[in-house]
Amino acid sequence: MYAVLRFLRWVLFLIVAFIVVTFMVQNREMVEVSLWPLPFVKPAPLWSVIVGFLLLGFLVGATSAWLSAGGARKRARDLARANAEKAQQISQLHQQLAALKQASPSPRPPSITHAA
Repeated sequence: MYAVLRFLRWVLFLIVAFIVVTFMVQNREMVEVSLWPLPFVKPAPLWSVIVGFLLLGFLVGATSAWLSAGGARKRARDLARANAEKAQQISQLHQQLAALKQASPSPRPPSITHAA
């Protein structure tokens, strides 16, 4: 099963790589990139501008998702810490219970006698 998934992953990778290379070859025209308020004008291939902005969009989205999940990560850390403390308390109580059982002899059940 793992070999099939690995093969499918490679096939998918090759298909995506072919599409990206074809896109890059087809969009080699030079365009001028300017950032309006800045006096910055630079010629660049069209494919690099498109891929660059796709990468920038991905990074902004990933950063936004990571920041928005900060509260959940903090809550998970707090719950893990509380869980570890409770597990330690349970372990201590088990040790105390075992010590109490060893220290006190177990009571003998009352003997049943029949009155004749």
